Amino acid sequence: MFRIANRLCTSAAQPLKQRVVTVAAARYHQPAVLPYKPENGLAPFLSPQSVDFLYNMRMVELINNVNRLSEGTELESKTLMNVITDSALDPNKIPLTNNASQAWNMDFFLQSLTDDPRPLRDDVRRTIAEHFGSFERFQETFTQ
Repeated sequence: MFRIANRLCTSAAQPLKQRVVTVAAARYHQPAVLPYKPENGLAPFLSPQSVDFLYNMRMVELINNVNRLSEGTELESKTLMNVITDSALDPNKIPLTNNASQAWNMDFFLQSLTDDPRPLRDDVRRTIAEHFGSFERFQETFTQ
C-alpha cells in the first residue's frame, strides 16, 4: 500500500486545475496513487474539490505526520500496517498509531472508490431486497 518513495506536497493556495504536485524529501510512506483521476471527482458521490481535499490535503497531512512521528525509530521503514500494529500497545506512540490508522483507513476508502460504477450483482440486489422489501425501497431509505 505504501512504499519507499518521495512524499507529495501541494500548494493549497492554487486553484484545483493548476495545483502542482512537487517532490519533497525522500520518505518511506507516501500516499498511494489512486485508480482514478482525483481532479475529475467521483460524481455524484464526491465533487472534485472533495476528492482533492481528501487525497491531496488530508491524506498528505496524515502521511507527513506518520513520517514525522516515526522518523529515526524502528518504525520508520515498516509498512503502514506494521506501524499500526507495532505501535498500538505503546502509550508513548498513541499519536503515531492514530495517524497511521487514519492514513490506512483513508487509503482503503479512496482505493475502494471507482470512476466507473457498475450495476449491482444479482445476488447483492436480492439480498438488499430481502432486507428492505425491494431495491427501490433501499434507495429511498438511503437518499432521504
